[in-house]
Amino acid sequence: MQEQQDDPRGFVLSHESAGALDGPGLRHVIFLSGCQMRCHYCHNPESWRAGHGAWVKASEVLAKVAGLSSFYRNGGGLTLSGGEPLLQPEFCHALARGAKAMGLHVALDTNGELHEGLPDSFFDPIDLFLLDIKHSDPAAHKELTGRDLAPVLDCARRASELGKVIWVRHVIVPGITDSGDHFECLAGLLQDIPALTRVDLLPFHAMGSFKWASVGMEDPLAGVEAPSEDTMETGRAILRRALPSALVV
Repeated sequence: MQEQQDDPRGFVLSHESAGALDGPGLRHVIFLSGCQMRCHYCHNPESWRAGHGAWVKASEVLAKVAGLSSFYRNGGGLTLSGGEPLLQPEFCHALARGAKAMGLHVALDTNGELHEGLPDSFFDPIDLFLLDIKHSDPAAHKELTGRDLAPVLDCARRASELGKVIWVRHVIVPGITDSGDHFECLAGLLQDIPALTRVDLLPFHAMGSFKWASVGMEDPLAGVEAPSEDTMETGRAILRRALPSALVV
């Protein structure tokens, strides 16, 4: 039992050793399996199933990171992603703590919902929250993901109180999250996050559509195309006006 506590095991779907999209600088991104949300636009539905991937010790993963750590110290770091990494809290914490011991910047890519059962000390090694806010309206969020919005916003407030930096990521889906009213509502929510320094508006794409069939499910957004650049720029403009101190891209 003590070995499990000191060196917990977890399920890892994959690694990306030269990530440039999941936090600042060059990053080692670890994708953990399992997710409690069922987002209609998910491009990795194979990550939903808990217990999928390689069953490994935290020390084994950290050894891989350590071998490349010199590449991540100059403005980069480690990002824990998924799936939803907080579904494997002991494993996630061990990885974050180990990376911090190497002197690495640590980012947590999370939907935020599962923070409630974790003590504040759990987040000590985390420097940056990459918080995925799926929708600005509670009812629409529930329909889009199967889960409630309130715990996600609570996570943002808690991370702010803990002194963490927050980047919000939000996918623009035609017919779902692309209206002017939606952008205004989203801006209002984000104004209540004191630690917010950046917002990434991400255009929906259908490149992961084939993965739905590969796991025996029908793509709920089959046939939906990417948003226009005009739509993306409208969203950016609204958020920039509302959030003058944050970088909106």
